[in-house]
Amino acid sequence: MRYSIQQLAEQLGISRRTLQYYDDIGLLKAKRQLDNQYRFYNQADMQVLQKILLLKQAGLSLQQIDGVLNDESLLPEMLMTQQSNLASKQQEISIQQQVVQQLISQTMEQVMANSIWQPLSEAEQQAYEQEAKQRWDAQLVEQSNNRWRAYSSYQQQQILAEGEEIYHALAKLVNGEHDTPEVLAVLQHWHEHLKNFYEPSQAMLLGLAELYMDDERFYKNLSKYDEKLPAFLAQAIPAYVASLNID
Repeated sequence: MRYSIQQLAEQLGISRRTLQYYDDIGLLKAKRQLDNQYRFYNQADMQVLQKILLLKQAGLSLQQIDGVLNDESLLPEMLMTQQSNLASKQQEISIQQQVVQQLISQTMEQVMANSIWQPLSEAEQQAYEQEAKQRWDAQLVEQSNNRWRAYSSYQQQQILAEGEEIYHALAKLVNGEHDTPEVLAVLQHWHEHLKNFYEPSQAMLLGLAELYMDDERFYKNLSKYDEKLPAFLAQAIPAYVASLNID
C-alpha cells in the first residue's frame, strides 16, 4: 500500500512539514516514482514512522532515534540512560512544586525561616567544623568540607533542596511501621543523598540514628518536619542498615 505525504501525515496525526524534515535529514526518506518524481511512502515506512514517534514520546533525540533505527541493540542502554534522566527531572520538578506550594501560602521570609538549610554564619560554620572534628574523624570532616566547597552555589542549593524533599517524604511515613518497603526506599534515597557530603559507612549511618535523637540541634531541625521524625529515624535507620546486610 502506498501513502502520499498528506495521507501518511493524517494517518499518524503529524504535519507535512515534519515528514519533509525527516526526509531532509535522512531519518525517513520518501520513495519517488521514476516518471514524475512523485513522493510516496509504503507500509514499511509507516511502521518506521510509528517507531520514530514512539521513541520521540520516550524523549529520545532524533539523533538517538536514527541510531536505533540503524541498530536496535542500542535501544536498551539508551532507555536506561533516559530513565535515569527522567528520574532526575521528576525529582527536580517535585522540589520545584514543593517550593511553589510553600510560596503560594507563605512569604519568602517565612519559607526561609522554616527551612532546615538556613545558611550558617561564618562564625557558626567554623564552630560547627571544630566540633565535628573533635567528635568524628578530623580527616573525614575536612574531606567532606572540601567536597562541599567544590560545588557551585546552584549545586549546593539543589543538594539542600533534595534533602528537604527526603525529610518531608520521611515525615509523611512516621505514623506507620518503620521498616516497610516504602520507608526503606526513601532511606536508600537518603543514603545516596549523604554521599554528596561524604561516603557513609554502615557504622556512620547507625551513628546518625543516635545523633538525630541525642543532639539537640539535629532533633530540633528534624522536628520541624514532624515531632515524631527523630524517634522514627532512630528505629528506621537501623532497619535500613539491617536490610543492607541481608542484601
